Amino acid sequence: MSSSPICENNKTEPYRIIYLETLIRTGEIEIAFQCIQEWEKEEAAISLPFQEALRQLSVICQLHRDTNISQHNLSSIHLAELIQRTVSLGLLDIADTLLGGSPDIYLQSELIQALYEQGYVQEAKDKLSAYPINENSNSMLNLTYISAEILYDEGQYSQATELFESLLQKSPEIARARFGAASCYLNEAMSNLLRRITLYHPAEEERTKIERYLNDITQSLQIIHSSGWHTEWSLEQQRNLPAQSVSLKH
Repeated sequence: MSSSPICENNKTEPYRIIYLETLIRTGEIEIAFQCIQEWEKEEAAISLPFQEALRQLSVICQLHRDTNISQHNLSSIHLAELIQRTVSLGLLDIADTLLGGSPDIYLQSELIQALYEQGYVQEAKDKLSAYPINENSNSMLNLTYISAEILYDEGQYSQATELFESLLQKSPEIARARFGAASCYLNEAMSNLLRRITLYHPAEEERTKIERYLNDITQSLQIIHSSGWHTEWSLEQQRNLPAQSVSLKH
């Protein structure tokens, strides 16, 4: 195959990866595959990470054309990396194809975590419903944490607290679970105080006292939020969040 000007062979490796991913995102699979084949011929001149990225993107292109995953003979580690990449490209159907109904909890966890981290919260939640979150297994820790964050963002603080505390019982060193639990307690306290104002219309002196408590709670929540305990999504990832996503109060 002669060198194609479409493939922009004079560009850097990071640029080429972005270029390939853009082609795949926009459905230009044949052009992407052509470029991959060209660049793979430069094996002696390209870095190992770039070779691995080309290999992954080549498999993704081929799965676009033929969903038979068995022909690629991938290990669990390679499958996990491919799942993460396909989700980051928004190719959720191919991610499911890669999983292929596997009962492997490691691969299931990788898919759910990739979905959640890319902002596909509803999709992650749907898949989480199939798992016993409180199962006493190290492989379930990430899934338990994701479930707790989802409950927290839905305002279900009591249930979220239970999951954060169950994580701390299994792994006391997970600081973010401690911050998550503290945020739940503070949000519950805030909700109770606001409810008291709404229901009982307290006198001005008591109302002033409650508002002072609310201010203290808000400041505490801001301090906890600054720890970075909660998953943060980029602007691009936020486009994948549920349309009716709850406004976060970290």
